[in-house]
Amino acid sequence: MTVRYAAPADLPAIRTIWLASFPGDTPQAVEHFLAHVFGGENCMLAVVDGQPVSMTFILPAFYHDGGNKRRLQYIYAAATLPEYRGRGIFGALLRQTLRLGENAGLDGSYLRPATPKLVEYYAKFGYTRYFGVIEEWYTAQAVSASAVQAIAAKDYAAERERLLAAHCPVPYVSFSEPVTGYAASTGTVLSNGTHAALAEPADDGMATIRELCGPAAGRETFLDGVCRHTGAKKLKVFRYAEPGETAVFNGMLYPFKDWPPAANPLPYMGLTLE
Repeated sequence: MTVRYAAPADLPAIRTIWLASFPGDTPQAVEHFLAHVFGGENCMLAVVDGQPVSMTFILPAFYHDGGNKRRLQYIYAAATLPEYRGRGIFGALLRQTLRLGENAGLDGSYLRPATPKLVEYYAKFGYTRYFGVIEEWYTAQAVSASAVQAIAAKDYAAERERLLAAHCPVPYVSFSEPVTGYAASTGTVLSNGTHAALAEPADDGMATIRELCGPAAGRETFLDGVCRHTGAKKLKVFRYAEPGETAVFNGMLYPFKDWPPAANPLPYMGLTLE
């Protein structure tokens, strides 16, 4: 087995591994991701007998803690062809990916485990519970709704960074503009100037706010504006924790260097690309 960076010629194999591992994803969704994100040595492959059989994307990200900024790699779309699982192939791929990141001078690696079993799996490699998020439901209220408007997906990275830098009370993670733009392109970005939300379409009167940025003050008025704009009566909201709140664990960190211990409210991992 060999481990190497993916090249454009590997795209058919990447599509095959992805669709075999994530049956809930459509070919169109995979193409959308690859068109926005693939390239620049951000995908690693494990190759057996000349065939790519396991992969992970390694997306560049930054951890913001006051005036400090640390460089990270985000492990995403980690997958192995079903017939090659249970052989330690992905484990070898991940170890090599971590070594490359550390040798490149990065500060750490992070990921979002989808199941409790994966939390245990990644802990074997040195990942620890570190990030958290607030998950809450919001029901449209009979109050004055803020006027919100949709903004371009390409503008979300700058708007997000502006609001997080000004209002997020805990350390947070950000992606580069192309990756954030991809995430925004899978939903609708709504803003009123003081708040912004990445919303998924309403279905049966419910919409999901994959990320809500902005101050606590005025949040309900903004969310009522989102309800009015989307036609939703109820919102499932994901956001960073405010002082005194207890975040729900949703991400793991593998530190390459000394890191401060995680404490509640947990640092905010932000967008997970799901």
